[in-house]
Amino acid sequence: MNKLLFFLIVLIPILASGQDFRGYIQEVQALESLSSDSHLLRELSATAYGTRGNPMVMEDFTQGNIYYSNKTMFSGKLINYNCYTNEVLYAEGSKTYLLDPKGIDYLEFQVHAKSMVFKHVFIEDLKQSLFAQVLYEGRSTLYKRHYREYKAADYGSAYSSDQRYNEYINHHDFYISVDQGEALPLKPKKKDLLKIMQDHAAEVEAFIKAEKLKLKNDWNLVKVVEYWDSLVTQSQ
Repeated sequence: MNKLLFFLIVLIPILASGQDFRGYIQEVQALESLSSDSHLLRELSATAYGTRGNPMVMEDFTQGNIYYSNKTMFSGKLINYNCYTNEVLYAEGSKTYLLDPKGIDYLEFQVHAKSMVFKHVFIEDLKQSLFAQVLYEGRSTLYKRHYREYKAADYGSAYSSDQRYNEYINHHDFYISVDQGEALPLKPKKKDLLKIMQDHAAEVEAFIKAEKLKLKNDWNLVKVVEYWDSLVTQSQ
């Protein structure tokens, strides 16, 4: 398994105090029996040969739950998210299907008895709705967007790079939403954080220094956002 992806799955589950899914009703109808104009779109072909890396957010299909905007849910299904094509997938036996993402609120993956939640959110600077991992949710919501860069094989010509395999390269970036507002890009740098948290910039800067936080670490970034939320709550 890709070491970076393994680290992501094992060490970066959603916080225990995360998303509350009460209010969603279990749907008893099987996904594969839904009509083609609702959730089930088409069966996928097998993965092509000669490709390194994985466009999926999970290395393998993972048991999880799907929460729809009409407040129905499907639980215990084998699901995955293609963060290159922005598609939700569902596996049943030897077949793989695409699911229409428009009616889905959340994807919840069950990983080592913990939940890893992705929320369907509109990213203004990308002009696109996609599924972003919820690292923290309080007054503010901290998102981590996983995406892939695709590099096609390039060899055989005089000026080729001699890259013999297609390759998916893992990338991520962060967004923050305050009071359920627009999801804004957030660079994991102190300068960018203090600009967003300018109402309590001095306290946040002192907290980062006192805790010796390396902001490129996801959970250190979570600690800063959570601390800022606590300052805002106290001052209200």
